[in-house]
Amino acid sequence: MSGHFYKGDKCWYSHYWSRGDGFAMLAKLEGHKKAIKGIALPSGHDKLYSGSSDGTARIWDGHTGKCLHFIDLGDEAGSLITEGSWCSLV
Repeated sequence: MSGHFYKGDKCWYSHYWSRGDGFAMLAKLEGHKKAIKGIALPSGHDKLYSGSSDGTARIWDGHTGKCLHFIDLGDEAGSLITEGSWCSLV
């Protein structure tokens, strides 16, 4: 990590770090042709949402990794924002 990092009240952003064996591969998500710009799992949902620089958004089954819905955005996705159970693509 490089640059400036502020901890606590001086930091404007939330940072989450994990060490150890806390991560496991559950499913491989296949479908986007370019880099994923944002991925979200809204609170209380079992669906995963992703937006990509390939101009698509996808909705995934959170248990199987299967793409359930494909949306052609017509332009590159910027990022995904979640608030509670809502998910917005910007």
